[in-house]
Amino acid sequence: MNYRRRSNLTDMEKWYRERFRERAIACGVGGDCVIDKDTFAEISGVTGCFKLESDCWVVYDTDERAQVFGAVKHANALTAYTDLAARLGFCFNLEEQKKEYPQNSAILVVNELSTRS
Repeated sequence: MNYRRRSNLTDMEKWYRERFRERAIACGVGGDCVIDKDTFAEISGVTGCFKLESDCWVVYDTDERAQVFGAVKHANALTAYTDLAARLGFCFNLEEQKKEYPQNSAILVVNELSTRS
């Protein structure tokens, strides 16, 4: 399976990733998640997500043997990070992100929602 490189993330996807990272660290679970790989993590006991070449996102967990389980595909970055946060025990939702997203780019949030399936 081919994977898209992180450099191909949109500005909004990068923005969500950084907000998620800040939030995960603040909640004390930054070390429990992997968000900077282009594929599944090969370490045990983590939760992660990445963007597939097909423009969907995958959220997953790894067990004590680093085997992937619970993989779920999402239509966009926001729903993927929302799922990832829920698995890690904190909230990362649209309303919260809309409040923080730069006003001059608010239209991007609307566009992100239109990609939901």
